[in-house]
Amino acid sequence: MKETFPAKSIIVGRMPRKKPDEFKTAFIKTFDSLEPFTAEFPTKELEYPNIQKVTFLSNEPNIEYYLEGNDIVICGISQVTLEKKGSAIEISVRK
Repeated sequence: MKETFPAKSIIVGRMPRKKPDEFKTAFIKTFDSLEPFTAEFPTKELEYPNIQKVTFLSNEPNIEYYLEGNDIVICGISQVTLEKKGSAIEISVRK
């Protein structure tokens, strides 16, 4: 199922497994701010349990990987489309 949301930036990260025999839980947070770490709250918080892989489909936005928190930040976008395919998520962004 595809879902599209307006967003100026997103954070993609992982949480612990829900069950020992599953993959980790992926989370995606959308923001109305270009700098998500300075935003007070995300506009949307989504969790996808049992995810093996996240694929980014993008041409231009800045993608940043923060080693301290294991999060990926994508800034300078206007919308994000998420599609769960089995144990994978595809993330498409529009600038």
